[in-house]
This record gives sequence, C-alpha cells and structure tokens, in this order.
Amino acid sequence: MTETNYAGQPRYCQIRDDLMTAIREQRLRPNEQIPTEVEIMRQYGVSRTTVRRAIQDLVDNGILVKRQGTGTFVNAPRYTRNLLRFISFTSDCLDHGYTPSTEVSDIDYVDPSPELAEKLQMREGEKMYVFHRLRFIDGEPVMIEFNKVPERFDFIPHCGKEGLHSLMRLFQHEHGIKAERYESVLEASFATKSEAAMLNIREGAVVFVIEGICYSGNHPMYFFKQIISAERCKLDVSGYNSG
Repeated sequence: MTETNYAGQPRYCQIRDDLMTAIREQRLRPNEQIPTEVEIMRQYGVSRTTVRRAIQDLVDNGILVKRQGTGTFVNAPRYTRNLLRFISFTSDCLDHGYTPSTEVSDIDYVDPSPELAEKLQMREGEKMYVFHRLRFIDGEPVMIEFNKVPERFDFIPHCGKEGLHSLMRLFQHEHGIKAERYESVLEASFATKSEAAMLNIREGAVVFVIEGICYSGNHPMYFFKQIISAERCKLDVSGYNSG
C-alpha cells in the first residue's frame, strides 16, 4: 500500500520533490552524496520501500546516480564529447570549463600483433610501448584509454607519467609531430568487472568503446582504445556542410 501524507499525496512523491528542491537550491550539489536510506526513513517516518521508490524516480530521470559500494549521489552534468572535433581530451575539457586530470599506468614493452604492426606500419621486429590512462573530469573517472605506441617514438619511456597526460600535446609541442586525423570505430558495450571498478560504475553498465589509429598525414602515430562511461559522458556527432 502506498504511504500518503495528510494531504493525500504519496509520501515517495514528497521525498522526491524535497530532494529535487534541495538540488535546485544547491543544498545538495553535483557529485555530493544524498542522505542514506535509513536517514531518510527516520526523517520522514516511512518504510524503506517508500524511500527507494522516491530515489529510483530520480535515478530514472538522471538526477541521481547510484555508485556501487558507496551510495547515491547527485548526478553531475554529463561531459559532451564532439566526435567530429579533433582535439585532445585535456584541451576539450578546459574549453568547456571542466578540470581534467589523468592517472597513467606503468609502461610495458611488448611485441605487437601482426595485424596491429601492419596498421601502424611498424618495422620487422619493432616492439611497442603499451600503457593506459584513467581520465577524470572534476575528480570523477569518465574514461579509460589504452594506448599502443611504436618503438620508433623512443621518447615515450623517457617523458615521465606527467608527460603522457596528453599524447597529442606531447607529440606536437615537444617533438613537432602534429596529430591531424584519426580513423576509428564506435560501439556500445557493457562494463567488465575491472572496467567498472576503474570507472566507479556498476558492472554491466553501458559504456562507449572507441578504437582506432591516430595519424600525422598518412603516417600512423599510435593506437588508442577508449572506454567511456555513458553515465558521465554524451557523444555528439553534430557536423556541418562547409561546401
């Protein structure tokens, strides 16, 4: 049976509306955790079922987001990435008023697959540098990017992890190699257990996967594979006819 208040309004609606008011008035801010279910139950004198219904309404409408093992938070406005705008993640975030940051893994030195060696126009016997970068916006993880760079770009292991925060900037500003285009494939997928842990989302949540090669002219520079949280990022494919 649905619990109601003295005016006959379902109590879950009252709780939902009160949470919305707190968010609008910025008493609850983006990325801030809301009170726990138990706290809301005590505040309103209602059952857990009623509280969960109110919260689920706001989750379904993208106002709140549940994070596995941590609680329910006010959803931040989603970062919008225009796939037709060829710009680095760092520069794009700064252009839109976000604060980007990056964590870089250790670098492995491995043999490429024959298929990738051909795509990257690698010499026979040439190895590659392999690492991944976890990308954050305003402190929230939004993307995992796996990179594979041919050994001929031998400055990679010597530039330090901070130097790998922006590969496009590193290649162009430090070594005069301008990234001019990329060829990639986009698909939707579901986060694996390890991906979910890195992105702080639930296992099986929707992610965008973009995989491709970055080029300077017709010369391949490096391979990339981006795994992007659909909860925190929208992909924009808007373009225009310049002819």
